[in-house]
Amino acid sequence: TICSALLISTAAFAGLSEALTAFEIKRYDQAFSEFSYLADEGDATAYYYLGKMYAQGLGVEKDEQRAVEYYQKAEKAYNIDAAYELAEMLLAEAKDKNDERFQTGLKYLKRAAYAGQANALNQLGEMYEQGNNVTKDYKSAFGFYLMGALKGDAKSQFNVARLYFAGKGAPQDYENGLKWMSRAARQGYVLAQKELALGRISEPAIRNLPEAYAWLSIIAAYNSDDVGEWARAQRNAVEKKIK
Repeated sequence: TICSALLISTAAFAGLSEALTAFEIKRYDQAFSEFSYLADEGDATAYYYLGKMYAQGLGVEKDEQRAVEYYQKAEKAYNIDAAYELAEMLLAEAKDKNDERFQTGLKYLKRAAYAGQANALNQLGEMYEQGNNVTKDYKSAFGFYLMGALKGDAKSQFNVARLYFAGKGAPQDYENGLKWMSRAARQGYVLAQKELALGRISEPAIRNLPEAYAWLSIIAAYNSDDVGEWARAQRNAVEKKIK
């Protein structure tokens, strides 16, 4: 009986691993088959991915109702990513804060955030910072951003830095702001890299042209759009100043 249980557990784990691999390499037919089998066994991760596949039309015909059904099953099994996806769908559909879909979406968003889902934390921060269908509250915004930043989310780290620099939601603190901006930049968040580069060029207290040149070079190397062109032009200008 113990051996049987171990064999069943191993088989289920292998199925989930194979399903996730198939999804990552875009073999959606195989992934759908694997996830469907696992969902019949009550696997919360499978519920979540089936919801994602129906929501985006990956390997199956797009069906938002089916997506919601699977996300709800996953959320009831404490899958916080499913709670966030439900929130996203409902908030996008809601007309205003009095819409029942907004209230339900906000409930899911807070549930995901309080469970530590980084995207939910950042989104709640943005809602409170902007007063988007909630009362504008910089302290709450800063708190949600900071929780996301401590989870390692680069966008939240960038937003914490912004509020530190502006003194909104927390006392103005350039040292901590620079620390969080640097963390976001080192994760490849281009807006943070841009802010650091500009600061090293124009702010006397932290002026450092070689470091600005380095950040601009990184932006130019990894971005082929307008941001990349801007970085190349700025880098050339900084190079002349260094020489």
